[in-house]
Amino acid sequence: AAAAVLRLRGLERELPHLPEPDSYMVMQAQILREGREPDLKQSEKGYYAYPLLLAQGLALLPEAKAEASAPLEEHLAAASADAVRSRTLVAWLSLLFIPATWLLARRFTTPLGALIAAALAATSLLHLEFSQQARHHAPHASFALLTVLAALQLRERPDWVRYLVAAGLALLALGMLHSGWFALLPIVVAHALREKRDGR
Repeated sequence: AAAAVLRLRGLERELPHLPEPDSYMVMQAQILREGREPDLKQSEKGYYAYPLLLAQGLALLPEAKAEASAPLEEHLAAASADAVRSRTLVAWLSLLFIPATWLLARRFTTPLGALIAAALAATSLLHLEFSQQARHHAPHASFALLTVLAALQLRERPDWVRYLVAAGLALLALGMLHSGWFALLPIVVAHALREKRDGR
C-alpha cells in the first residue's frame, strides 16, 4: 500500500508546463487518437522512439477538453490529462515489479530475505522516479522480471501453457521498449535447461 501511495501521489506535478522531455507516449496517443500519420520531419519525429502498445491503450480514452469559457484550472487540467493518464498507467504497471521481486527472491532465500528484497524494490528512489514518469522503462522492468519468473517455472515443468505465458510476458516487455527482445533470452535458456521427463 505504501509503495502505491508513493507512486500515485503527485502525478500531476509540473504539468502541463514541464513534462518529461521524452514523454513520447503522450504524443503517440494523441496521434493515434486522431488517426493520422506522424510528421517525422518536425516535432513528432520521436513517434517511433518507443513501441506503441501503451499509447494504443491510452488512445482509446476520449480527449479531454475544456469549454472556452471554462476557468483556467479546467484548461490546465485538460492540457495535462493525457500526461496524467500516462503517468498513472505507468505507476500501476510499475507496481508489478514489487511482488515479482518477492517471488524471485523467495526462490533463493528465506521469507524474511524475500520481504527485504521487495521492500528495497518498493523504496528504490530510481524505481520510484521512473514509476512516476510518462515513460516506458518502469513497465518494461515489471514485464521483464515477470518473464524471468515465467522462464524459471517453464524450466521446472515445461508445458504448452507455461510456454505461452512466458512468451506472452516477453511480448509485453517488447511492447514497452524495443530492447524487450532481450526478455526472450531467459525463455531460450529455460527451454535448453528444461527438466526432461519420459525421455523427452
